[in-house]
Amino acid sequence: MSHTAAVSTVLLISALLSVISACSVARPQAALRRAPDCGAPPVQEYAQRVADLASFAFGETFTPPAKESATVMFWLLADGSLEKMAVVRSSSKQAHQHAILAARSAASFPPPPPAYLPCLVGRPLTLSLHVDRLPDCDQIPSVVTYSDSLHRRVLDHLDTKRREIGSERVLLELFLNSDGSLAKLSVLESPSPEATAKATAAVAAASPFAPPPEYSRCYAGLPYLLWLSVFTR
Repeated sequence: MSHTAAVSTVLLISALLSVISACSVARPQAALRRAPDCGAPPVQEYAQRVADLASFAFGETFTPPAKESATVMFWLLADGSLEKMAVVRSSSKQAHQHAILAARSAASFPPPPPAYLPCLVGRPLTLSLHVDRLPDCDQIPSVVTYSDSLHRRVLDHLDTKRREIGSERVLLELFLNSDGSLAKLSVLESPSPEATAKATAAVAAASPFAPPPEYSRCYAGLPYLLWLSVFTR
């Protein structure tokens, strides 16, 4: 073999070795790109968002009071739509049915982050759904009774002797302390200064009121709206 041919052969072998070496390095890098970290924060944050949306939909299907739970599995498509779902367990037959209703009403979620599609598409997301809804304040008997009592107490301090002549409607906003004393009084609607004066004077004379029931839920920092018919003529 000539010297030139030997050099060419060595160069060819070196080139082949470089290509093989490059391929052996590229394959692990490509494998890493194809297999993202499914425990990464974006995956966890997306799964939590889906769980929050599904839990909200789950809660909305119930009429309070309700305290139920369900564990479900969602299979999502790349656009965030729901491919299928299964109820793994539930606190009751009703919760099982409501979990299915919730899945239908919240069937379109935001698209998963593109870099993590292998973690979120084609494999199940296991989610825990919970609802713990107390009755609305206007459904609690003690609150309804208290509201009626407060209204009557204010009416007792209004001039109602000239009902046949006509009246003006005033809308008041009351904030109560836990002991029933008046924390704040505002006039939201009033047709005249005279009507305002009579309505606010009646509330001032009627207070303090009895301590409100369910104070922390229904009254603490929350407005109590009171319509009054005030006779000014």
